Amino acid sequence: MLPATAPVLHRDIINLIIENSAPVDVMALACASRQLNIFANEYAQQRLLEGRFGRAEWLRCGVETGEEPPIPLRLRLEFASGNCMFTLIPDQLTMSELDKHALAYRKALNPSDTTKSNYQWPLADVGITDETAKKSGLHWVTVSRDVLPRTRNEPFAEQERIVKEHKYNEMPTLIAVAASILLHNIRNPEDLVYTDRGQQWTFTRVQERNSNGYRIVVGNFSASGLCVYCSDDCGRGIVGAAGVRKSFGS
Repeated sequence: MLPATAPVLHRDIINLIIENSAPVDVMALACASRQLNIFANEYAQQRLLEGRFGRAEWLRCGVETGEEPPIPLRLRLEFASGNCMFTLIPDQLTMSELDKHALAYRKALNPSDTTKSNYQWPLADVGITDETAKKSGLHWVTVSRDVLPRTRNEPFAEQERIVKEHKYNEMPTLIAVAASILLHNIRNPEDLVYTDRGQQWTFTRVQERNSNGYRIVVGNFSASGLCVYCSDDCGRGIVGAAGVRKSFGS
């Protein structure tokens, strides 16, 4: 239980402390008193109004997700830090549905858009179907804006260890990273993530394998779409692992 009799600080002082603290430290502050808990939540909520892909954005895709689950403070603070994308994943979303909805979103933003597919290659050509991707109920997901340090050039088991070392929930799932990267990049063409930018390609491994048992990698976004491919090769420094946290609001 939070103490009710902790010293009362001026709001400006508290905001200054919070703004100069790492998310994990703000979490600790939020546990120190009711006053700090209220201010930490207000701070995180203010910085969550812009940039997240939630129910309102899905409506522009023609999708009614239903009521958004509550957002835990930790996820709000992590998003406020600017190091991740924050996306609402609809109930039982599949890769083909994601493609269809993302095309609708492109049209909503630019009626003259003529994109036919958001994927660089047909998923069936690389052994991926709607049954490949793990599905779950409506939930929030934060995905790091880049692969985590030291995950490039490493096998899956080592990447998974590093992801957990960074205190993320798990290795990313196909739907989580595909939806986050694709929708973020469509909305923010001046702030592309998981792209080569004319330099090094960037892919993240995901939990799933294709029909032939190969690991699936996602990334290298470009004008031709999102690359969803399969490879067990961990060389050349192009394949790392994103950090992911999920919340179902419970």
